Amino acid sequence: MNESELTLTVPSIGYDGCHIVVVTLDEKEIHRDGLFVDRADDRRRFIDAVVTKLPAITEGAEVSPESIEQELLALAAKAPPPRDWPELEPIGLPPLPVFPVDALPPVLANWVAEESEATQTPADMAALLALAVCSACLAKRIEVQAWPGWSEPCNLYVAAILDPANRKSAVFADATKPLRGVESKLQADLAETVAEELSDRRQAEKRLAKLEKTAAENADATKRENAKQEAREIAKHLATWGVPQLPTMIVDDATSERLAVLLEANGERLASMSAEGGVFDLMAGKYSKSGATDINVYLMGHSGDAVSVQRMGRPPVKLESPALTMALAIQPEVIRGIADTPAFRGRGLLGRFLYAIPKSWIGRRKIATPPVSDVVALAYSHAVKMLAMIEPDEDGCPHRLKLSPDAVVAFKAFCESIEVELGSGSLEPMKDWGGKLAGATLRIAAVLHCAQHHGDAGLSLDIDVATIESAERIARWAIPHAAVALDLLAASPDEARDDAEYLLRWLRNDRANERTFDRRDAYKHGHRRFTGEPERLDAVLGLLEETHHIAKLDRPKVGGRITYEVSPHLKSESVGSGANGDSRAPKPPTTPPLAPLAPGSTESETERVKVTL
Repeated sequence: MNESELTLTVPSIGYDGCHIVVVTLDEKEIHRDGLFVDRADDRRRFIDAVVTKLPAITEGAEVSPESIEQELLALAAKAPPPRDWPELEPIGLPPLPVFPVDALPPVLANWVAEESEATQTPADMAALLALAVCSACLAKRIEVQAWPGWSEPCNLYVAAILDPANRKSAVFADATKPLRGVESKLQADLAETVAEELSDRRQAEKRLAKLEKTAAENADATKRENAKQEAREIAKHLATWGVPQLPTMIVDDATSERLAVLLEANGERLASMSAEGGVFDLMAGKYSKSGATDINVYLMGHSGDAVSVQRMGRPPVKLESPALTMALAIQPEVIRGIADTPAFRGRGLLGRFLYAIPKSWIGRRKIATPPVSDVVALAYSHAVKMLAMIEPDEDGCPHRLKLSPDAVVAFKAFCESIEVELGSGSLEPMKDWGGKLAGATLRIAAVLHCAQHHGDAGLSLDIDVATIESAERIARWAIPHAAVALDLLAASPDEARDDAEYLLRWLRNDRANERTFDRRDAYKHGHRRFTGEPERLDAVLGLLEETHHIAKLDRPKVGGRITYEVSPHLKSESVGSGANGDSRAPKPPTTPPLAPLAPGSTESETERVKVTL
């Protein structure tokens, strides 16, 4: 009988101590498996698999199970120790905190939680939009005083940044639905009155035209003079008689000029809310005749300062203390595109927004989830309507909320910590945003207070320390999100980084129980990306090596293949705990099962055991 060589090779040891053992017969691989060699049941399973396969491969082949077991133990004693893996370095967006939903009043927290589950979207987006909707109702109705000399209006600017296909429009529609309902009710109630006023104005305009014709053409001097005097009176009346309009509370994209006109017609308060980023194109003057950037309305609409908007061929619109609320749900590319308009950041516009860059749930979303319950949806809608019903005080001015003594102490400490951060901490690189954080926190506290106390019921109460602390938690959450959002201004799309995140998703989701992979496997998975561009795949594998996500096995290639080992830190990484993800994301098992590995991985030339058949 011909003598053959059965060779056992250990190409690597897994991060959990599991040996990868490859069996070759006359240099042809016949079996590969992972096993813990110190466990008798693992050794027996491995030996049985080898002994069973041999007769089918080589007729009449026999091998002693005891000899294989002895060589397995010998291999274990000589095999290299497991790799000492360093911590992972981030690729793309760093881990970001999840919005503290429990910092919201129950009526908002319940809706945010159920909306997030119903739409399978991060809670951050629903939470920011809910705060913006409530703040729009309080604009020009409430202001909040930290202490004498410092007060803030209640309108907020928020922006949720997510890639396409993340159901931004659905969440946007649900969040703004109560506000649009309030607007529709107001318009229905005033429809007849506005129609009558418009009719009266049209009649006055026609009367004026007729009088002016008489004053200019009538042969009778007395009639001309009488018509002239009457025409003057009507002209004076029309000059101070604004064009009647149905009330507007919320608009999508609008030019700066149109926004100013709507603010003037609606008591200088308005909400600009859009699930797209077209508003930045309008700000940049993309569709204006002059093409000039015009952001004065947006700047003054946040601070409440007076602004005069000039109009071609028409009188300017003068606003004394406008209160504009903004809520946007946009794509990262929109933020990157803003870099072409330095005035947006240079003049402080981008520093006025609260940002959320939550981790997408795409790829982990549940299917056919139940909608928000009627009870929770009605409670949220009722809360918004109650806030919208608050009227100005008897002098026509906003009501002023104050902080309780304990809240003042807590808020002063918070402001002091912010000041330190602005000097030499996390806020130092973004002073334009950090300098407005204390004011934004005060505004958030007022919104939380009014939502907690059901509209005007809270007007006679001071904002307590618990509410201030909740607002501070939201502010702390916002800091790293703002840092990433503002960094996007200087960032350009990175192909290698995008490819790296693509392969990492593949390793986490499709190969969660695998310790190694071949370059060929990665190429096959991403063939649409890498076909015809092998250097692109090599670049991303190199990036993953540099950031310690994978490591190339330092062994000779077998069959032209290159094998990589996957870091255990990637396998144990939680997508949702403490990162910008959700806590319900599936976690990989702590001890992967001992499934047979794919054939063809690289082998060790240093430690071989030969068993003669």
